[in-house]
Amino acid sequence: AFLIPYLIMMALAGKPMYFLELAMGQFGGVGPLAMWNCCPIAKGVGCAMVTVSLVVCIYYNVIMSYTVYYMVASFAAEVPWAKCDPAWADMATCYTRTSGAESVNGTNTTAMPASNTGKETASLQYWERHVLHLSDGIEHMGPVKGDLAACLLFSWCIVVLCLVKGIKTSGKVVYFAATFPYVILFTLLITGLCQEGAWSGVAYFLLPDWKKLLDIQVWQAAAGQMFFSLSVSMGGLIMYSSYNDFRNNVYRDALVVSVMDTLTSIISGTVTFSILGAMAHDLNVPIQEVVKEGPGLAFVAYPEALLRLPMPQLWAVLFFLMLFVLGLDSEVRTTENNN
Repeated sequence: AFLIPYLIMMALAGKPMYFLELAMGQFGGVGPLAMWNCCPIAKGVGCAMVTVSLVVCIYYNVIMSYTVYYMVASFAAEVPWAKCDPAWADMATCYTRTSGAESVNGTNTTAMPASNTGKETASLQYWERHVLHLSDGIEHMGPVKGDLAACLLFSWCIVVLCLVKGIKTSGKVVYFAATFPYVILFTLLITGLCQEGAWSGVAYFLLPDWKKLLDIQVWQAAAGQMFFSLSVSMGGLIMYSSYNDFRNNVYRDALVVSVMDTLTSIISGTVTFSILGAMAHDLNVPIQEVVKEGPGLAFVAYPEALLRLPMPQLWAVLFFLMLFVLGLDSEVRTTENNN
C-alpha cells in the first residue's frame, strides 16, 4: 500500500514545497542561512537545513563507497556474487541461479527444489557477509574494513574535485548525472520484466493491501521517502535556485522536475519488484521473504538482476557507475549547501 500514500504525499506536500523552495531561493538570491535572516526568530531553520545536509552528506558518501567497492569487484573474470564462495558464504543456505539450472551448495541441479525456505541468494550473502562483514549487533563494532575505508576516501576525493570550481563544475557534472542513469534503468526494466515470475513482483508493488492504509507507519514511510526523493527542507533547492535569473520560469522548472522525479521513482520501483518477483520464483518463497528491507536492497536485488544479462561484468560496472553518479549528484548538492 506504500505507493498510494507516496503519491498523495507527493501531490499535497512534496510538489508545493518543492515549488516554494525554488521560488524562495530565486527571489532572494541567497542560500538557506542568509534566506532566514529576514525573520530573526527563524534563523534556526536555516541552521537546521545546513545541519541536515551535513548528515545526509556523510550518509550518501558511505553509500557511494559501496558502489565503488562493487564496481571494482565487477572487473573480475566472474562477478563474485555469481557463485557461493566458501570464503564468505554459508554453504548450507547459499543459493545461486545459473543459466538454465540452479546451484545449491555449489552443485548444479536441473530441477527446482520443492521449497527453498531458509535459502539465501549468493548476492545477499556476498553483501552481508563479505562487503559489510556484519557483526552480531551494533554493540559489537568490529574492526575497520580497510577496503571500504579506501573506497570512502576515494568517494570524498571525487566530491572535492567536482566542487573545486563551485557551481560551474557541478553544473557540468549534472548534465551527465541526470541522463546516464535512465539508459541503465530502462535496460534493467526490460530485462526484469522478461524474467519468469517478474509480473508477480510488479503486481505486489502496484496492487494495494487496503488494510495497510490504516497503518500510520506506512504514511510515515511515504512522507520520509517524499522528503528524500525531492530533497525538500534540506536547503539545497534554495541554494541552487538562488543562481537562477530573477525572471526565470520557476513554476515550469518545479513542475517538470517533480513530475519526472515521481515517474522515475515508479519506474525504479517497478524494476526492483520485477527482480524480487523473479528471485521469489527461483527460491519458491513469498516475495516479502526474498530479501531484507533497507538501503542494502540496491546491493542485493540489482546485482542479482545483472546476472541475468549477457556479459554481467560489463553491465555491473555500468550499473554501479550509474549508482555512483546518482550519489555524486546528490552529494554535490548537499555539500555545496554547507559551503
